[in-house]
Amino acid sequence: MPRSGAAKAAGRTDVPRIRVACRALWDTLSARGHDLLGDAVDVGGHVIPVVREEAAGRDAARAARRTQTLAAVGV
Repeated sequence: MPRSGAAKAAGRTDVPRIRVACRALWDTLSARGHDLLGDAVDVGGHVIPVVREEAAGRDAARAARRTQTLAAVGV
């Protein structure tokens, strides 16, 4: 199903935010001055579960809205 103009625009704006967050994370890890790979793994262990939880919440909200829309039109 094609995305609306607003949905496309919202999707595009997420990419710069993600890149900014990744750069900030890299700067933070670099500033520590040691074991960047180990630090990245450590931070990822905390960040990835939060991202997965947020994505699951957004998916559930989107599914609920879709169900409400279908019910409203009698499908």
